[in-house]
Amino acid sequence: MEKWIINIIVIAITLVIVAVIGFISSRKSKPNLNDFAIAGGVFGPIVLIFTMSATIQSAFSYMGFAGWLYKDGIGAMLDASGILTMSIIAWIIGRRFWLLNRRYGYLTLAQLTKSFYSSKETGAIVALISIIFTLPFVGLQLAGAGYLFDVLSGGKIPFLWGAFIILVIAILYTYLGGMRAVAWTDTFQGIFMLIAFWVGGIIILQNGFGGFAKAFQAAFKVDPALLTLPGPRSWLTGGGYISFWLIFLPGSLLLPHYVIRVFCARSINILKWSFVGTAVYLAYMVIFTPAYALGAHALYPAMEYPDRLFPILLLEYAPYWLAILSITGGIAALMSTLDSQAHGVSVLVARDIYTGLINKNATEKMEFKVSRWTVPVAGIFAFLILVYKPPFLMKLMFLSFGGIALLAPVTLGALYWKRSTKEGAIASLILGFIANAIFEFLVPAPFGLGSGLMGLIIAAVIFIIVSLFTKPIPGSVQTHQRDISEILMSKI
Repeated sequence: MEKWIINIIVIAITLVIVAVIGFISSRKSKPNLNDFAIAGGVFGPIVLIFTMSATIQSAFSYMGFAGWLYKDGIGAMLDASGILTMSIIAWIIGRRFWLLNRRYGYLTLAQLTKSFYSSKETGAIVALISIIFTLPFVGLQLAGAGYLFDVLSGGKIPFLWGAFIILVIAILYTYLGGMRAVAWTDTFQGIFMLIAFWVGGIIILQNGFGGFAKAFQAAFKVDPALLTLPGPRSWLTGGGYISFWLIFLPGSLLLPHYVIRVFCARSINILKWSFVGTAVYLAYMVIFTPAYALGAHALYPAMEYPDRLFPILLLEYAPYWLAILSITGGIAALMSTLDSQAHGVSVLVARDIYTGLINKNATEKMEFKVSRWTVPVAGIFAFLILVYKPPFLMKLMFLSFGGIALLAPVTLGALYWKRSTKEGAIASLILGFIANAIFEFLVPAPFGLGSGLMGLIIAAVIFIIVSLFTKPIPGSVQTHQRDISEILMSKI
């Protein structure tokens, strides 16, 4: 039997296991939006750590991160270091989100901001921005699937067909079981990923380079710029670093599927330790990636698609059985994020678009049905992005993070600033979105900054100025802020 056939059989078995876990989990689901969205908020620390980690640990982490390191050198490690900062900020903001869910029943950031600003327009714009910039992230996962199937089948399963197969499986169990199915499959996939990354990375370094240190030495001999800033392409400048940090933090924390997971915690104490566990998991996951990604320049001097680096190294330098299992772990990585993102978009559409704008009298059963059917629709839209076959997964990730980061001023203003106004929120979101598009597609951002950061800066400045010159909302914002501050101060 040819190797590519064996590869596909192993992947098929893994996909069946994931589908079965999702199906069994779905049998406990209840036909209402609260259960479909956050599983009734009953998760303990183990499931929550794995579903948070697996949600972040996407196709980018498995393939795109190595590709980024290959292109831009050691400076790309700022992605891994950002995880620790993200977890601290996630706790500061996330506990407020959790308390607001328990006090007012919010399921989405759009619902929260709509209530804060007493403005359905604000909620609708937040929902639309969340949906628009999450779909490219779904496309990123599908791109990773396409690349993996292409590598494993020796080109016999085309890029788009591989992406389509993964999409169908993930959409099916998400449609059936909502958050319960997503979280339990994430747990299985998270364990699988950790083993695959560690064992696969160790074997590659030993067989391909002779050890961890020798991989870095090989990279230095090829191009010393790989181990310095601003890197071989001179991309990781001070402006590039600042841009990444300032859009990565809000851009990842405010993604719909991440906010939803905050609401899933059974208690605020479980939420706290889940953030800690997630940071540890994600930091250790990629500990070997810089060594083999940089050292790979000695083996493959000019890779056209560096996102394929990890599976190529596995097939070349690891035992065959280990390579296939590790690459299958990559499929688990991208599926765990794909299902979460499609699920997050579906909740936004049901609660904020359908109920918020179309049918104010919608019952929970109707919301549940809309959310369910939005899952495959979101998948189809993301698949259409794949027609363009993105050459570098980093582009899709930055596009998504930059767009979602636009929500930060409005969100932080609602949580902390009593002078916030709905006029400031609306102006900030609309003009920030326009600025982001201009600097992304029409003109380069000044001072070496990224388009996402320029959009965020403009959104923040407009939010503050317009809010200062417009009338505050009587009592609404202040009431929410006072309620949450009192709860936190009382340590409840």
